[in-house]
Amino acid sequence: MQLIPLGDRVIIKEDNQEEKTGLFYIPETYRKNTNQGVVTAIGPGIDGQKINVSVGDRVLFQKNTGQRYELGTEIVTVLDEMDIICIVRE
Repeated sequence: MQLIPLGDRVIIKEDNQEEKTGLFYIPETYRKNTNQGVVTAIGPGIDGQKINVSVGDRVLFQKNTGQRYELGTEIVTVLDEMDIICIVRE
């Protein structure tokens, strides 16, 4: 099954296994309130506005935002772009 996001929505494959991302250690207290994952699809945007993340970007986003779906063995989250906290670069 393929999910295609609409508007400014983003699909993220969750990946909460890493405690260290590149050079940065993410403290336990922060990890309790955030999820991380890789962007797998982005919508076209609303009214021609560009979406600021790209497919393949690793991002942090607030827990309890968006909608979680189980696709086979993967868990994906569909959320609005504004729910993404930051892009993690290595």
